[in-house]
Amino acid sequence: MSDKQIFEEYFCPICKNPAEKGCLMGSYDIQSMQWFPGEPSVWKNMLPLGEEIVKFNFFDLKGPYVTGLRCNNCEKIILDI
Repeated sequence: MSDKQIFEEYFCPICKNPAEKGCLMGSYDIQSMQWFPGEPSVWKNMLPLGEEIVKFNFFDLKGPYVTGLRCNNCEKIILDI
């Protein structure tokens, strides 16, 4: 195998500019990343009854996370759910 790293190029589906692949990570609280429709509020944070959108496996030691693309041009993060 070659010492060269192979880089895949990703593009933002909104503005078509280059995007960075990565992940949004939460704490080890299993309910740390949830989807709520509408605007953020303190009540949604206090009563975590949203839809869980994380990949979480206690045994892989990565913690809760969701992968996606981040575009610095249009300042968006597009998540894979």
